[in-house]
Amino acid sequence: MKYKYTYVGVVNRNVRLIRDVQEFMDYVRDIEKRWDMTNLLWFRGLSKEKYNLVPSIYRKDVWKYNPDDAKEIYTEFIRRGKAFFKPGQGGYSKREWYYVMQHYGVPTRLLDWTEGAMVGLYFAVRNLDRDFGVKATLYTLLLDTGKIN
Repeated sequence: MKYKYTYVGVVNRNVRLIRDVQEFMDYVRDIEKRWDMTNLLWFRGLSKEKYNLVPSIYRKDVWKYNPDDAKEIYTEFIRRGKAFFKPGQGGYSKREWYYVMQHYGVPTRLLDWTEGAMVGLYFAVRNLDRDFGVKATLYTLLLDTGKIN
């Protein structure tokens, strides 16, 4: 599995082949030691190296529709999804509908990230037994919260 990390603000790519979970955890601890604790680590595991950091709606092998159809699919998803609400129950905001769509596998412009290293690792390797020979990738984003806030 390839392991990549990127520092927001200054792009720093460090690609390393990880062979087992212990090596992965040692590498994560090494990153944590090298960076100030005001930084947060976010992880994104991808089962195929070719995906890079591209939302599913922009992947040619996932999104088989014209990107202009995205609004229609979003609207139709909400229309059908509202049938699952109880009468008088509030709905979701526009942003929350995107989260629900993402959860149910609808291609969106969102990228799922986690603060859990092992969760990111799971998503990177979960299909390796089925996709023998395919390289997985795990990205780590070092986020400087001082620059965002």
